[in-house]
This record gives sequence, structure tokens and C-alpha cells, in this order.
Amino acid sequence: MKATITLAMALLISTSVMAALNYQNSKNEKLVATYDGVTEDGQYKFTNEKKEVFLFDDVGDDVDIDLYEENYVGKTFSITWEGEKFDLLDDQGDSTGETEVVRTILTIKQKG
Repeated sequence: MKATITLAMALLISTSVMAALNYQNSKNEKLVATYDGVTEDGQYKFTNEKKEVFLFDDVGDDVDIDLYEENYVGKTFSITWEGEKFDLLDDQGDSTGETEVVRTILTIKQKG
């Protein structure tokens, strides 16, 4: 019985920690930038007025624009996005101690 309670508490604590980390990782960001197209790596490339490049790995389910269509290249968009950190794993599935941020477009609206 004591082992069951200990296990339940451990699961509850780990779930709470994961939820807190996920909340921390999922801060929504806003951006206005011009679409440059899809990179060789399959990322969506945007450049803002300051010539800063933003690469996005995925689009959310609510996005109804197909960024693979060439007619969007050169157009300016208002974008809401989030970045989520993931631990990088080695060939054995063990953490390398490094993280990578996966950026997802949540909403996108063409300006003008």
C-alpha cells in the first residue's frame, strides 16, 4: 500500500513538473514578416523588417494557408507562433544534454 501511494505521488509530481515546463515552453510570440519560401530542410522561412530570419518547423491545425504555394512568397504576414523545447537524444535514446526548439505557426494572416 505504501509503495502504491509513493508511486502515485511520484507520478503526480512528475506530471506537475511536465505541465509547468510545457506551460513555460509554450509562450506565444507575435511577428510581422515577409515569407521567403520553404528551405531545403523543409522549414518555412520569414524575414522581418530588421532583416532577422525566422524559421518555422510546423504549422498548427488552425492554419488554412498552404505555405508550399509559390504565390505566398514575397507577401507579408502577421504570425502568432510558439516554440517548444525538446531534449536531443543519442542513438541509444539517452539525452545528450542539448535541447532544440521546434517553432510552430499557430495563426497566420496576410497583411494588406
